[in-house]
Amino acid sequence: MQDTLYTRKQYMEDYSGDNSEPFHRYYAQFATPEVIEYVVRAIGADKILASTDEHLNDIPLRRWDALTPPINWQLLREANGNAGVSLSDKVCIAKEAARIFKA
Repeated sequence: MQDTLYTRKQYMEDYSGDNSEPFHRYYAQFATPEVIEYVVRAIGADKILASTDEHLNDIPLRRWDALTPPINWQLLREANGNAGVSLSDKVCIAKEAARIFKA
């Protein structure tokens, strides 16, 4: 993980529809080795590696929703400006972990 937290505010300022790098940077900072290992074990390395969709949407959403990865929730809340976190945050972190594994 990087030394400086990349906040949701920074991510939203940097994001544009044709540049997904801020999205990946934001969520990747929460995809620790433990999260990656959990996601690979829960979804299956074979399923992740076989995915042909850039957003991993060929793996059913219910599988991503059911995950309980060991995310640092306090750090995520801090990055969100102490706002709440959502199911979509969890899914985005899990999918980013899978993308890191697949790379």
